[in-house]
Amino acid sequence: MEGHLTLEQFGYTIPTLDSASVSIDSNPVDRLWEPYKILPIQVTGTIKSVQIDPSRAWGRREVRKGGNHLDTVKGCRGGSAFGGRGCFGDCYAKEASRRFHRLFDIPRSMILNEKRLGRQLEPLIGNCVRNGVKGDPSEDWELGIKTMEFCDQYDITTIFLTRVGEIPSEQQFTQMAMSEAIIHGSVSALDPTEHIDIILDALERYEELGGRSVRRVITVPLREDSPLWDTQDELMDLSNVLHQPLRFRGANPFADQFDLSVCEGVKSNTTGKVTNRWRSAKKFLTRRYSHTAGCITNCWDCGHHCMFKLGGVNW
Repeated sequence: MEGHLTLEQFGYTIPTLDSASVSIDSNPVDRLWEPYKILPIQVTGTIKSVQIDPSRAWGRREVRKGGNHLDTVKGCRGGSAFGGRGCFGDCYAKEASRRFHRLFDIPRSMILNEKRLGRQLEPLIGNCVRNGVKGDPSEDWELGIKTMEFCDQYDITTIFLTRVGEIPSEQQFTQMAMSEAIIHGSVSALDPTEHIDIILDALERYEELGGRSVRRVITVPLREDSPLWDTQDELMDLSNVLHQPLRFRGANPFADQFDLSVCEGVKSNTTGKVTNRWRSAKKFLTRRYSHTAGCITNCWDCGHHCMFKLGGVNW
């Protein structure tokens, strides 16, 4: 199965919102809601990828000369899943886009300006970039691969973070494998079975063609009697697994299946204070799945580097 897939093909049956009817703040504002602007691709740093600014009690130093990620596509059709809340019922990328009044559900391909991007890759600290933070590169594999091949000229490996909204063709898989790109397929026990199968099958096929892939499992603190434990544990027993505990809000459609007693508030990247608006069971899930590498979301403290250099990986 190739080409763009619909949410129905992924197995989503909960009513979704049309891209144009994404939930809007109740208070009127002057700023219009619109898709991401089509701009040149740029290397950026996020609040998660730069050092803490010791001169302030919160926040991070402003990044002007590099970072560790780029986005060939901004936005993702998956943002319309679960009544417009996005994948897993709480898509952090969609929530972040709302602050800037972006219609995340409408993916927009950016522009590859090689001269401009090259100036940003030259001083880059580190030899890899992540593609898929503000959107899903699978919305335009052709552009993602073209950008990947340009990064190759600077000996920079591309790590694709994707929900596999479009399954790459055999030729595209081969191109990525030849470039030694790593594909992270984000998957969760909360996903419909159809979507889980599509993601895992795509990663397996990529490996058969010589590529490197990671099962990035979005883990959740399920209630003791939840049948989804079996699915989550099976995902965590796969090869090349990185687990990332879900950050969720109280209105998450799966919240009634979560054991909130093992959850804690999440520190705000804006104020530096712990808030219960977002919750996570990072400590509990890290103990349960101590046999695997974990995405702790604090990139500056992490030695796993999206499993780019982690020993013991089967490649």
